[in-house]
Amino acid sequence: MPHSRAPTSFRHTEWLAEWARAHGNSLWEPYDLFPAPGGLLEWAGSEQADRFYWLTEGPDPDKWPIVMSEEIPDSWQRFDGSTAEFIHRLLTDQHHPFSTARYFDVHWFQSYESLEADGD
Repeated sequence: MPHSRAPTSFRHTEWLAEWARAHGNSLWEPYDLFPAPGGLLEWAGSEQADRFYWLTEGPDPDKWPIVMSEEIPDSWQRFDGSTAEFIHRLLTDQHHPFSTARYFDVHWFQSYESLEADGD
């Protein structure tokens, strides 16, 4: 798990788990949410409303599979590779189920940190 984002990720995860306890778990069925054993731990999303989770199976986070979901019921798909491979395929493979490559010819990166430093 990315250590620099862990506190924010865990606060969000705690909020999701609390929301699911209060309102029901149907949005994530057939899965439970972390910290339940084998629960989903959300780590990213896309502009197309896709959500990406680690399925916290087993003690080694480097071996956790990724499950993806669109904002529609029963859209879960599992990816059994590394997170780095998942992101690479997401950005470059037009046939990946949740690819952004089909929407963009090129990718770019804009650091919000540099904008804040410039006062923009």
